[in-house]
Amino acid sequence: MVERTIASLDALEDNPEKPFFLVCSFPDPHHPFTPPGKYWDMYDPNQIETPVSLASNGVFATPALKHLHKERAEGIANTLGTLPYAVNEREARESIALTYGMIAMIDDGIGKIIAKLQASKLANDTIVIFS
Repeated sequence: MVERTIASLDALEDNPEKPFFLVCSFPDPHHPFTPPGKYWDMYDPNQIETPVSLASNGVFATPALKHLHKERAEGIANTLGTLPYAVNEREARESIALTYGMIAMIDDGIGKIIAKLQASKLANDTIVIFS
């Protein structure tokens, strides 16, 4: 996505007076947790704090969360699909670390796009919206 956006900016730079609308969309961060390359192990799961909502009891223990933990404890949770299921502490730490890696990948990509835009003839007349 980043490379295509930069290539589009290269093409647009030839005609800086012509208006344009360009969209760059990132599918991450979300399941599946598969950031590429250096982003995979950028964050150490052992250094990640687990959220208090991880526990199957307590103030965050909604009926749905209790049900998911019950399924996990009984060995009937479907952990291979994309439906929600209860995770243990190790899985939570790994998922959070990989999510942080996906966010870092997006940050780096946006940085490259902004750097390309600033180095071009397009920067002064371009509005960037990040949402």
